Amino acid sequence: MAVAKTLEDIIAEQAPIVCEQIETAVSFAESEEDLRIECEKAIEVFRREADLPELKGHHEVTIGKGRADSVYDYVFIEYKKPGRLKESNDSPGNREVIKQLQERAKAFKTELKRDPKELFGVGTDGNYFITGRYRNGRWEINPARERSVYVVEDFLRKLSSLGVAGKPFLPEYLAGDFGAESERKLARDGIEKLYWRIREVEKESDTYPKAKVLFDQWRILFGEVCGYDIKNPTSKIKQLGEFYGVKKDPNPAALLFAVHSYYALFMKFLAAEIATMFNPLSASFLARLHQTGSSEKLREELRELEDGGIYRHLGIKNFLEGDLFSWYLDAWDENVERVIRQMVACLDEYDPKTLSIDPIESRDLLKKLYQQLFPKTVRHDLGEYYTPDWLAELVIERVGYNGNPDRRVLDPACGSGTFLVMAINKVREYADKHMIPKHELLAKILNNIVGFDLNPLAVMAARTNYLMSLRELLKLGAGIEIPVYLCDSIMTPAEYGELITKEGTPTGGVGKVQELKTSAVRFMIPTEIAKSRQTVAAYAEELEHCVRNDYTEDEFISRLKGEKIPVDSEDLHKALYRQVAKLKRQNQNDIWARIIKNSFAPLFIERGDYVIGNPPWIAWLNLPESYRQDSAFLWERYEIFPHKGLKARLGSAKDDISILFTYVSADRYLKDKGRLGFVITQTLFKSKGGGQGFRRFQIGSQEYLGVISVDDLVSIQPFERG
Repeated sequence: MAVAKTLEDIIAEQAPIVCEQIETAVSFAESEEDLRIECEKAIEVFRREADLPELKGHHEVTIGKGRADSVYDYVFIEYKKPGRLKESNDSPGNREVIKQLQERAKAFKTELKRDPKELFGVGTDGNYFITGRYRNGRWEINPARERSVYVVEDFLRKLSSLGVAGKPFLPEYLAGDFGAESERKLARDGIEKLYWRIREVEKESDTYPKAKVLFDQWRILFGEVCGYDIKNPTSKIKQLGEFYGVKKDPNPAALLFAVHSYYALFMKFLAAEIATMFNPLSASFLARLHQTGSSEKLREELRELEDGGIYRHLGIKNFLEGDLFSWYLDAWDENVERVIRQMVACLDEYDPKTLSIDPIESRDLLKKLYQQLFPKTVRHDLGEYYTPDWLAELVIERVGYNGNPDRRVLDPACGSGTFLVMAINKVREYADKHMIPKHELLAKILNNIVGFDLNPLAVMAARTNYLMSLRELLKLGAGIEIPVYLCDSIMTPAEYGELITKEGTPTGGVGKVQELKTSAVRFMIPTEIAKSRQTVAAYAEELEHCVRNDYTEDEFISRLKGEKIPVDSEDLHKALYRQVAKLKRQNQNDIWARIIKNSFAPLFIERGDYVIGNPPWIAWLNLPESYRQDSAFLWERYEIFPHKGLKARLGSAKDDISILFTYVSADRYLKDKGRLGFVITQTLFKSKGGGQGFRRFQIGSQEYLGVISVDDLVSIQPFERG
């Protein structure tokens, strides 16, 4: 049976043809008019192949005092004679076309009453493409990009968005519907309802054991990365609570968990829609949810989503792995259902086709919408801002990464995935220039672009952005594992040379285990499985499968041996199996095998050629006391404090965790002669104490970190707030 082609399939097929047609036009065109005519012909062929009757061009259109070369609804194109544009936007030809794009946009607004947010401008001489659009209240012009299949694909996606049936998935529209200050009040109503449901879960933990343990695990992880007190309501937390209808002493953890849960639901719906969009045999996920009648049917659809069924059909194994935001299924009631139905009904007003238009826009919508969930009055104080794209690009440029897919890039504090997506974009451009086949490209990206983060919501956002960046490559793989892991880059599972009793306590003896503390139990995991990514993944799958299907301990061991997974110390594996099986009997299972797998990621991921990112800037005093105590030995190991008495200072040191993070990352994750590029606070280059130790740039007695360059960005104020 022939499988229907998706729009993305057609774009992928036509982009090389259109690219070649433009290249041919450049070879003989003697004027911008010659180039325009040939490009119109290429676009017309694409229009027929893609069956887009609404894609009609108007040429030499007079708008205001100027004349646009070509207009396709909200996309307008300015052509230049081949050879006029250069790589730098500072060149005369580039400045000329940029000025034209900006003036055309003004004319569109005044003459045709078009919303500037809808406009997209393109300037090209056939060799280079310059694009621009109105974002964040100003006209943004992108760097000139040399003609390539990759660039032409992006251009065709823009054209393909014309005549969409519904609102486009753009940050401005989504913030208007789902943001904290939206007139529709979806977020306000939804977060308030989720907050009170979480409070009920806390009070009735015996009734909702799984929901309670997921909340507790989130509280442990988020408490180590947020940088502010989640136990006591500060004035800003109270202000946030009042905004969301919780007017008297809101519980900080429950309130922030409600905000995160709301945003996580949005991301799950978005990612599921992307997954069905790239699978032509699947119907729209959002449409399916919107059409469910009964409460139980809706819950069944969501349970299938949380179990990863949609992603398995696409060949993705771990999209929701370690997810802590599925608690609502255990605590399902009419208020939870109402929140979800309101979100789905609003999302049904959007056109899913627009998700494939521009991966950069798709990524921005996640970052900006999350920011918009916090009212402006508290956004700054709660540190809810993100790394701007230009800053990530600067870091990547400084370390010298050119997109070679055989070089490993690791971001050990990946957040929503900005650095990872930038690296993937570099790889795709490199692959296009070097004609690397797409099936090879997918494998190389998945193997060599890797991220870690301890924030459960950040990991979900990063996986979603990673998914969107792969786009049409997804259908070329099977058993895909998105290499973004929920784990602690600093405090990896500690190793002990001990055996375990049936009760799960250490006994002393032979064999090695690694300790993993969770909200449910202290897991002791056999060290011998941490050999490779594949071994740990296979072990976690067997553990989850056997516990779910009530296998005996001996049957579990037999299956491990059948998969050729190391089981030299059977007692260790049986003890771990008993722990997880007991949690299942207490209705607290489903995530622990995956949590274990993710926690091991820093131990089995190979070192990177480039380690990049924006590590957490959290004052030592703002870390949980238990985390300060557990990590004290690392501050001593790296001799970050140039004097004695660290342990006595554990409660008073004001140094930033980014100091330790940088040293651990260089020591544990960077290859010899590899390069590390981090965004860190300027005070580390001036302060005493830990800052003084930071400037030693030495690991042990023989290993040194060579400082290549430092960019002072204080005067720029690089982080976007609003």
